[in-house]
Amino acid sequence: MADAEAPVTPDLELLAKLFVRYAVGDVDSFPHRELVSLSISGQVVASVHDIGAALVQRTTWKVCPEGWTAYGASLCPVDLLGPIDEAAVNDDPLVYTADYGDVICAPTRSGPSPRGRLVVLRPVNDSRTCASDFALVLVADVRGRLRSVDLTLSEP
Repeated sequence: MADAEAPVTPDLELLAKLFVRYAVGDVDSFPHRELVSLSISGQVVASVHDIGAALVQRTTWKVCPEGWTAYGASLCPVDLLGPIDEAAVNDDPLVYTADYGDVICAPTRSGPSPRGRLVVLRPVNDSRTCASDFALVLVADVRGRLRSVDLTLSEP
């Protein structure tokens, strides 16, 4: 669902919807470039050079920066798809917004905030707590194809 406060363009809303459907196992792909960067809290963790081939490997999305043992409330490796899976299992709606905002109780970011053509997947405002808030940022190219993912989690 799009967020009325910071609406996203139709191509980015489509990317978000297809990414969510991929995350829960309903579709096999979504619009993407061949090279996709994965990061946690602004810290680049991996660059997937053939994302098309990697999509069948769900482990592609389980990452952690070198030397980290945990991030937020998650042990490494952190599943970038995990917050979407949890929201789906719990029937918690998500909003899509064009603005990256602070995540409640999040650890200090270790890298820059995402920039560019963004669609940010978040729990609805009423569901954001120290135990449940997150921001999964999809950064797209000018054609609406995924080029990077950044996850920020809360830390209860």
